[in-house]
Amino acid sequence: TDAFKLVLNLFTTDELYDRRNDPNEMHNLIDSPRYAEQRNQLHDALLDYMDKIRDPFRTYQWACRPWRADAIPRWMGAFRPRPGDGYSPVVRDYDTGLPT
Repeated sequence: TDAFKLVLNLFTTDELYDRRNDPNEMHNLIDSPRYAEQRNQLHDALLDYMDKIRDPFRTYQWACRPWRADAIPRWMGAFRPRPGDGYSPVVRDYDTGLPT
């Protein structure tokens, strides 16, 4: 957002920055209790967006972060391609050839 930036790094430390008070992103606030509400709102919005666009790289690791004790693995929904979206090709079962 204009106010905060959340960066999830699956193999390193996640990052949260106050873009208004720290425009150079020098102070990582990911573990700060003061910013937990903003961090969790951004995290939920990111997960919801990944579900909406059916991001093919989403997994439960995106939801379960060390700084979010209340997080539980969540089913990320159907994966690409989106059935009947008029754009993605039909995915067929390898053995039967039937649409999945």
